[in-house]
Amino acid sequence: MLLNANSSLDTELGAIDLGVGDGRDHLWGKTKAAFKYLYDHHLNDYDWFFKADDDTYTIMENMRYMLSTYDSSLPIYFGSRFKKFTKQGYMSGGKSLSPLLSLVP
Repeated sequence: MLLNANSSLDTELGAIDLGVGDGRDHLWGKTKAAFKYLYDHHLNDYDWFFKADDDTYTIMENMRYMLSTYDSSLPIYFGSRFKKFTKQGYMSGGKSLSPLLSLVP
């Protein structure tokens, strides 16, 4: 399943309307709304959920291999917690590429 989270409904693109504006100021709101949508509508349909942006490159075979050693029934987050911009920090996925790229022969 591919979920295209958008600020407006686009049936041609297959995008759902999350009711969140576009732009950098709305990134967290859009991410949170997308995960809430998945939780409300698809929680029991899939083993894993993978959030990617439009500049993300993923080798799915490597992703499957990496995930094969983890229990999908347990809550887990792959990524990094940064404190650069906020006191409490924020989660980012950039660092999660390192283990995936190390799997490439």
